[in-house]
Amino acid sequence: AQQLGAETSADDTAVVRMLAGAVLMNLKDVAIEQLETEADKRGADVSAEDAQVWDNMTRAVLEIVSGFISFDPHEAAARALHLAETIPVADVIAAPEASKQEMELDRLGARMDYIQMALELAANIFTDEGASAEDAEKAESESEDTAEPADGNGSDDDMGNDEDEEDDDAEHEDDGDEGEADLEDRDADFDADDMNDVLCDEGAAKKETEEAVRQSVLGVFIDAIVPSLLRLAEPTVAMTCAAESARLASVAEDFAALNERALGCFNNFLLVIEESLKAWFRMHADRVDAWWRFLIGVAERLVGSTADADPAAADRRLRYMVLDRAIGCMWTLARGVGGEVPATPDQIEGLIFVCSTAPDHALRVKAVGVLGNIARRQPGHVDANRRIGLFLVDHVIAASLQANAQPGGTCAAVEPVAEALDLLFDIYGDMAYDYDEPVFVREKLLPRLRQMLAPMRSLCKTVDRRKHRSLRDRCDLATQNLRAFIEYKATERK
Repeated sequence: AQQLGAETSADDTAVVRMLAGAVLMNLKDVAIEQLETEADKRGADVSAEDAQVWDNMTRAVLEIVSGFISFDPHEAAARALHLAETIPVADVIAAPEASKQEMELDRLGARMDYIQMALELAANIFTDEGASAEDAEKAESESEDTAEPADGNGSDDDMGNDEDEEDDDAEHEDDGDEGEADLEDRDADFDADDMNDVLCDEGAAKKETEEAVRQSVLGVFIDAIVPSLLRLAEPTVAMTCAAESARLASVAEDFAALNERALGCFNNFLLVIEESLKAWFRMHADRVDAWWRFLIGVAERLVGSTADADPAAADRRLRYMVLDRAIGCMWTLARGVGGEVPATPDQIEGLIFVCSTAPDHALRVKAVGVLGNIARRQPGHVDANRRIGLFLVDHVIAASLQANAQPGGTCAAVEPVAEALDLLFDIYGDMAYDYDEPVFVREKLLPRLRQMLAPMRSLCKTVDRRKHRSLRDRCDLATQNLRAFIEYKATERK
């Protein structure tokens, strides 16, 4: 590295280091597999020393990535726009100064390309580490599930003891009063000190989990990479310049792509946490709230732009491209915490606006997903639930079914409709929820859902199973679940 530094710029050296790290990460799986094969032959596990070598290597690569993506997109965007605006249209040979400006702009574009490569590398590393954590968690769960009883008896012995168990049950029935008295005695013995012990044990477990994450590769990612991701995800002034000239359009495209890639990497991080470390979310509600506010800020800036009077098509395309990623992150975050995000009424209206004006069904599905998870919050969010629930029923499902019934209706509406139905089944799946009676019952959602059953069958028939098998399967399943849900809700309160 020192020799390279003497012959190349600091940026070039950083690129070489990052590319070398990417090669090493590609070799990691092969190396670990070889270590595991050799360990299996010896009838042992991979040694802690061998595993630590690659763990340290991963940390080193993440540190390289962290340094490489420490980049101020706002300053860079302002500089890029200045360069693009001051380069004359004349031939660069006749304008040497303009040629220097163009070379600087090209270098900046190359730097951003490399940053996107670094983000992809970081996303792959975290996804791999998350998969390892999930596999370990599953293995531990399976080992607990398959553990033998303490007395060592197998299933055959248990079957042979059915008669003895019946005798024991009869004896316990005779001693019912005595058993209840024992329970009362035990309840009386459980005092405030016992509760403090339980809480202390829970606190110790949380601290242990937090320390394990902090010292892991995941902890490095959380502390070193995520802050840079959020900085790179912020839309810049370049977002509104796509239609002004070819050079400005190229600058706007580069910075929008950087925003999109950063948000995609952040979403990978959220997905891994959701799938294998969901408890971490509960332990860090402050970070969840901060990330939600950040994503809302990104979306509000982009939605505010798209709401401008007749925005240029090029600007609108880039804004929606980044907005799609931001809403996707919000969906993953809201889903990971069971909807417990600090969404305000104004933010809910903003998400409804996105859902209603989305240029494609992919973005609409994401917006529906965010709204549906927010609607699950309880207690104390009845008004929000009513606003979202009625919107999903009337404007997402019913409106789409009506549109499909018109000549020229297409199967593209299936995805948001199926997503909205799946969410409604979860939202109103229990009459004990504080919003079920004031919203589902009083707003007469059950009769509305009954009216949707036949149109849903018709919608399913518009999907060609040979061309869109997964889509048709999802539509069929949503229809079956709708029928079952109607039957369930019709008898739930009887």
